[in-house]
Amino acid sequence: ENFSDIIKEKTGMSKASLRGIAVHRVMECIDFAEILEIDTKDDGKVKKFVKGQLDFMLQSNEITDDMYKLLNIKAIESFVKSDVAQRMALADSKGELFREKPFVMEYNEVLVQGIIDVFWYEGDNIVILDYKTDYVDDSQELVVRYSKQLELYADAVNRLYGNDKVDNKMNVSERLIYSFRLQEAINI
Repeated sequence: ENFSDIIKEKTGMSKASLRGIAVHRVMECIDFAEILEIDTKDDGKVKKFVKGQLDFMLQSNEITDDMYKLLNIKAIESFVKSDVAQRMALADSKGELFREKPFVMEYNEVLVQGIIDVFWYEGDNIVILDYKTDYVDDSQELVVRYSKQLELYADAVNRLYGNDKVDNKMNVSERLIYSFRLQEAINI
């Protein structure tokens, strides 16, 4: 049996689903503020940073060996080099990056619950981002698939966290998807 078959047999989940879980876990655990300390234009330094982060996550049992084997390391390196990672790193250095935030709210007389991958403050605005590992050929597929989800997330963040930073109401100004497949941030 190969690794993928064993994982599917153990969990009942597809390799793609498990890869998504692994990527989300890495993004939950990565030390974003440290990205500010490296030259993200230097591929060698980015590789070293990502390897160091993943090794630490493995040693501290934040991720498993199985998760590690599912990761596309190059895609994580590409993310670390992205402008959006820089923005997140800056917010993290100020204590203004929030990951894996659960919410429950009423929406059109229906109770909706979810977990927001990440949001952060930028000035007087809030930016939300959802990580996607879907196998897609272009960004428009993700926009069509996930616009409503990000709309709900923005509503939840506005309701639950919009007043945290200042007396004036803050609002979500940007809704982003980061596609690990396409290795790009997509504005919704």
